[in-house]
Amino acid sequence: MRRLDSCNPDCMAEGFQPLLAEEFRKQAHIRVDFVADYYKNIDKYPVRSVVKPGYLLQTLPASAPHHSATLIKNLQLYSC
Repeated sequence: MRRLDSCNPDCMAEGFQPLLAEEFRKQAHIRVDFVADYYKNIDKYPVRSVVKPGYLLQTLPASAPHHSATLIKNLQLYSC
């Protein structure tokens, strides 16, 4: 795998800050736990969607955010 400092300078755009190894590890563990919990409780989720077609499109903002949300906030969006 290449190092970030060997990337094209364009990949180091203003405001881009790569995760430190320990923070990456911490966030990766949180994501794996989220997926493992999903599979552990998969029988509690409906087999078919319970929303109407087009529902998600109506909830999206007009443009992308300028700053990302925290990992925890993003995962809470998908928690039942």
